[in-house]
Amino acid sequence: MRTFEVKARNYQIEDTSWLSKYIINITVRDLGIAFPITLEQDIQLPRYRAKDATISAFLFSITSIIFGVNQGETGEATVKNLSFQFISL
Repeated sequence: MRTFEVKARNYQIEDTSWLSKYIINITVRDLGIAFPITLEQDIQLPRYRAKDATISAFLFSITSIIFGVNQGETGEATVKNLSFQFISL
């Protein structure tokens, strides 16, 4: 039985993500989203609101969201002044 000696090459596979090279910070300020609460399918808000026309809505608002990743190792998220409200428009 004969054996063949084959020299294997040393490959170094880089198993790191692109996040590991950067510090990423994302900040969103004064975010507010209103969802109309109605059974009507085709609701359209007029450009100029009449005084007697009201629409109930669910308001979701946040003063700030801050998200950060430190070179792919650790991350943190902070939310300030999160609120849910039912309002009439």
